[in-house]
Amino acid sequence: MNQRSLERLKGVKQILIDILIEAHKTSPYPFEIPADGGRRTAERQNELFKKGSSKLDGYIKIGKHQTGDAYDIYLNKEVGMEMWNKAKLTKVQHHIKDVAEDFGVKLSLGCDWKKKPTDEFGWDCPHGEIAK
Repeated sequence: MNQRSLERLKGVKQILIDILIEAHKTSPYPFEIPADGGRRTAERQNELFKKGSSKLDGYIKIGKHQTGDAYDIYLNKEVGMEMWNKAKLTKVQHHIKDVAEDFGVKLSLGCDWKKKPTDEFGWDCPHGEIAK
C-alpha cells in the first residue's frame, strides 16, 4: 500500500489499518485508499451528504467513517486497473474480509449489502466496516 493511502487512513482504528496492510500484500488485485476512504469529520461527512455521495449527514446520522470503523478502497489505476470494477472490487473485499477473520475481526462489506426499495444504503462495494 502506498504512503498516500496510509496517510488517508489516519484516524482509522489501528486493527483495521493492520488488516488492510496485510490484505494488500496478497490481494488478488492491487488496491489503494481514495481521498475520503478513511476517517471523516462531521463537516466532511455533511459535505458528501449534501452532494448526494452519502446518505448519512454526519450530525444526526453518524457513519462508521466518523468513528474510524470503516474504509473505502479503489483498484489501483496506475497498474491499468479499472478503478471501480464491481466484480474485482468484490473479490478484493472478500479477500480483505478473510484476512480480517485471521485477526479475529468481522467485517461488513458494502458489496454484500442487498438493495431493496426501502434499503437506506444499497450496494457500495468500495466500502468495508467493522461489523457490530
